[in-house]
Amino acid sequence: MSYREYRDLVDLSTGECIKVPVSFVENREDYYIRSRKQDEAYKKKSNKPMRVTEHFYWGNLLNIINLIKEKRLSTSALGLLLLLCCYLQNGSDILCTQKKTPYTTAELIELTGVPKRTFVRAIDELQTHGIITNDGTARKPVFKVDSQYHFVGVNKQANTSVRIYKEGIRVLQASGLTLNEIGFIYAILPLIDYNRCVLVKDFTAGEELDNLHSIDSLCGYLGMSRRNLNNYLTMTFKYTFEDGQYKVPVFGVFKAYGSETNSYLVSPLLVRRAVKDIDYHKFSNLEEMFKIYGERLQ
Repeated sequence: MSYREYRDLVDLSTGECIKVPVSFVENREDYYIRSRKQDEAYKKKSNKPMRVTEHFYWGNLLNIINLIKEKRLSTSALGLLLLLCCYLQNGSDILCTQKKTPYTTAELIELTGVPKRTFVRAIDELQTHGIITNDGTARKPVFKVDSQYHFVGVNKQANTSVRIYKEGIRVLQASGLTLNEIGFIYAILPLIDYNRCVLVKDFTAGEELDNLHSIDSLCGYLGMSRRNLNNYLTMTFKYTFEDGQYKVPVFGVFKAYGSETNSYLVSPLLVRRAVKDIDYHKFSNLEEMFKIYGERLQ
């Protein structure tokens, strides 16, 4: 590159003069200049782990089991609970903004994308059972989630909890899944094994062959017909990865070694228990069974 293809650039704060390629000056859409101090700050920010408030919220599995068995909530109410908890912030049980301003009913309806009547019916059910409370008024509500079920922050019971990923849950509604379908995902949270997202009969007993759920055992546990269960197990949603947008399955299907029946696992984009060093922002890093049934959209 010849001398004419460079320009002098002066840092007004320091008086330092540097030479940069003309392309950096003329193409502001693709390039921008930052000082050494700005560069150091950028690198620190890039290397800083994502805050839990921007990433996931916790679900206490032992308490969720009791909630499902004792409260007998509708799948619609469970689905709304899964969506609403995406608006919990670190250290607060209030559904609020990052500045800790409580959301109004209208704002939550807009954020979740749920029809008003459906929203009101489901949140009334959650309030009836004390899972969500309103410490404000009808006009200025302060909705709180019982932290024995869900919260954001430090968790001393991580080994018996599930991480529910906000980004994944939010796109379910945008992908056209109903509250009932999202609620089904809530209903299987107590079945997730620790090391992978395999559905098991006892979440403390590992992935031994006799602990894996088949479609028959899932029908028995969930109290539904094979036909209805199949409809849930074939759900898909749209997710934007670094390498494009794909339609991906909520559940993966596999045959364990030595088994003639199918077993199932739920997408790690939605829920996980163990945190492994895998970048799930890339479609190529999903397990093979999710890629087989995935479909590139753009």
